[in-house]
Amino acid sequence: MKKRDTERFHKYSTEIFNAFKIYDIQGLLKEEGVYKCGIEAYQVLDFSLITISSLNNHEELARFKFCKQLGIPYYIIITCEQSRRYRIYSTRECYGCIKFDIDTEYSESEFLDWWRDKQSFTQSKAMYNAAERINTSLIDKLLFSNSLAWGVNIDGFSLDIKTGKVNAIYEKRICTYKPPYTINSYDPNRFFHGTRNRSGDFPSWDILFKLSQELNVSLTLFTFDTSDDRNVGVAKITNVDQQAGLTYLNNVKPFNNIFENDISGLTEWFIKTI
Repeated sequence: MKKRDTERFHKYSTEIFNAFKIYDIQGLLKEEGVYKCGIEAYQVLDFSLITISSLNNHEELARFKFCKQLGIPYYIIITCEQSRRYRIYSTRECYGCIKFDIDTEYSESEFLDWWRDKQSFTQSKAMYNAAERINTSLIDKLLFSNSLAWGVNIDGFSLDIKTGKVNAIYEKRICTYKPPYTINSYDPNRFFHGTRNRSGDFPSWDILFKLSQELNVSLTLFTFDTSDDRNVGVAKITNVDQQAGLTYLNNVKPFNNIFENDISGLTEWFIKTI
């Protein structure tokens, strides 16, 4: 099964996320300010090739708990390339394992109705860097051709070991290494209001910050660049404002707080700050 994934692969960021047990969820559907469901999407040549058992239970359980905390269901959507049909699996927890049950199977038009019921607004922001990574995704082509938007992507979230509750939301940004433009100078706040070629970032940051407030957890930014260096910048975001942009805790920007191949130091920062 081919997973729909808009994320740019970055080896060190993956290592960091694994070390801190940070999980992602590709989509949260939202209608009129209310979250409706969480989703992951896959694509297969034929439904007979579906291998639900191959999904990572730890990751699926984390996504299930994330959605449960928001009071919404978590679904797996699988697209069949041959029939252009959509199969939706509902999820439930059973003794620490996630069980998947076939909920419904839809034609393209029926699936669009299902999606509009969960999220009816149209795509307003260009996909930019993600466009190439989803150019073979049938679900994206179907949604965009019908003026529908993908859901809110959550780069990362973590769970408290004792309570199993979400304890932080994370945003990951990767800049192209082009000295002097590197992780040592990169601050997404610089692009918050947009450029001549790109729209501003307020809507996406605003959604993440409001979600962190709804869950009563922190919003943390990770920055990386495309060099081979094992560096990460990190900052805690305390406010998002349409005019003022991002406000960082103690005005410490991510390029002021870089950890060079130092997971133990990053761990100490998390303990003190998050």
